[in-house]
Parts: sequence; structure tokens; C-alpha cells
Amino acid sequence: MAVRADNGQPRSYLVSSILSAKPTQNIFSPRYPIELTPSGPQSIPHRSTSSSGLTARQAPVRRASSLRSVTAGPTYVFRCPVCGKTVNRKSYDAAARPHKNKAGHDCYGSYLIYVKTTY
Repeated sequence: MAVRADNGQPRSYLVSSILSAKPTQNIFSPRYPIELTPSGPQSIPHRSTSSSGLTARQAPVRRASSLRSVTAGPTYVFRCPVCGKTVNRKSYDAAARPHKNKAGHDCYGSYLIYVKTTY
């Protein structure tokens, strides 16, 4: 489990799916207790990459099913004015990310309309 540095959203990652790690100038301050495994440190296996930087086989990243119940606070509901799709967000962010309309085609909506807040 990790927390995104730019917006504080929780994330989960599979160790086998991590391709690389790089040092940054960001200061690390843990928000949650760090779990140490009884088997000791886990190493990231070396994976060969193609010229495009992708591995031959990449495992899909799975999210924890109980992730939403762990995060506290309000949930903001937004709606796309073009296709009508509703989106739940933990932060008040009305920017529309790429999404599909009901017919399965790319929606051209670029912003969302605030609908309500749930707690």
C-alpha cells in the first residue's frame, strides 16, 4: 500500500509489477505504520524491458476491495454534462478524466458538474 504524493489518494501495488524505483528530492514522512514481513526484505525481481520500456508480460495492478471503507471523509459526486456518467471522488476535483459514453465511445466532456456530497 502507498499514498500518492500529489493528491494523497491511497494506492496498492504488487511487488511483481513494480518496474523501477528512482530517488527524488521529496522528503518521506510515513502516514501509516509500515508493515514488515516475517520473511524479511522482499526484493523486486529483475525484468528485461523492450526498447519501448515495457516488459514482455506485465501483470495487472489490483486494487484492494476494501480500500474505500478505509478512507474517511466526504465523497463528492460529479456528473459529466455530455454523457451523464457520475463519478465519486474523495477530493473536490471537477476535471474530467478520459472516459467512455454509454455507447462505449470516447466522451468529449472535459469538465464535471458537482451533484452532491455524501458522508
